[in-house]
Amino acid sequence: AISPGVALAVDDVTIEVVQAPPPSSALRGDDPFPISMRARADSTLRSFGIRILLAEDPRPGMEVKNGSTGRSWNTGTTTSETLWISWNTKTVTPYNGLYRVVATAESHLDGAKTIELNGYAVDNLPAVVSDVKAELRSGAPSLSWQPNTEPDHIAYHVYRAMDDSPYQQIAVSTSTNFTDSKPPKGSNLSYYVVAARRSVVSKEGWVESTPSKSTSFFIPLPQSNAQPTVSAPQEAPAAPPVPKVEARPGGKIVHNGFGELLPYGTFDDSQPEVPAPLSEQEGPAIFQPRVQSSGPALPQVYKPPFFAAALLMIAAAAHIGRLAISMFASGENARPTDGRPIEPASSF
Repeated sequence: AISPGVALAVDDVTIEVVQAPPPSSALRGDDPFPISMRARADSTLRSFGIRILLAEDPRPGMEVKNGSTGRSWNTGTTTSETLWISWNTKTVTPYNGLYRVVATAESHLDGAKTIELNGYAVDNLPAVVSDVKAELRSGAPSLSWQPNTEPDHIAYHVYRAMDDSPYQQIAVSTSTNFTDSKPPKGSNLSYYVVAARRSVVSKEGWVESTPSKSTSFFIPLPQSNAQPTVSAPQEAPAAPPVPKVEARPGGKIVHNGFGELLPYGTFDDSQPEVPAPLSEQEGPAIFQPRVQSSGPALPQVYKPPFFAAALLMIAAAAHIGRLAISMFASGENARPTDGRPIEPASSF
């Protein structure tokens, strides 16, 4: 008789892959990936289980949730069993990364079999950024949105388009708001936001969500801060300075009969001189205007004395009288008395 032994354990257990994604494939999407395996034992199965495990160093939030299934049996209960797992990458492995599938079966003869499916890359997209709000703050477009809840979230990328140009990334934000402090002026601007999360598939190391709802702004050209230039009213040309006229009394009569010479010159009296009363003058006042001037002194002006002028007038009148008398006498002498022609009178 052949007793149970190790030699029988080598071929005692067999595991067959019924259904599973190809190893080294990327898992992405909402549909669960079914994994189904069958185990057999020549004697009877003692246990059989399937587990989804990490294939890289663990990171915070990278644990597998409900990614295993298994059964166990008493001696002689069953020789074949099929197990399956529904691998939902959003609930079982919500953290993007590398994972593996391990299946192990044991028999009651201490036989064991383990197979491993390696290189599964979970690479789910981030959720679309939601509730994007936009407003202008001091002339700058400002955006805000609700946060994404992925455990491997990295940042938010902000894209902008100007007029009809394509969108270009202009900012990376780790918060849930962004202000475009230097927007192009005089253009129609559009913005959208995407979330970025870890990726073991893309060479950048991150993967983006689909674009959020876009927002639009029109940024006018900056207005000049300078006020419009208004020409000041033009003043009329200044009138020429009015000469400062001073009334001065005439010169005093001197004993030699000649008048006083009064030079015209520069003076700066605050009040014009007022002629002295006639009772205080030795002769009639002769007012001579004096013009303030900063130039050289003007020639002196002779002021004739009063009595000298009177004497000259009397002498002239007497001379005229003598001439009149003489002419009258000469005419009487030349009148004819005897009828003879009158001879021409001699000149006188």
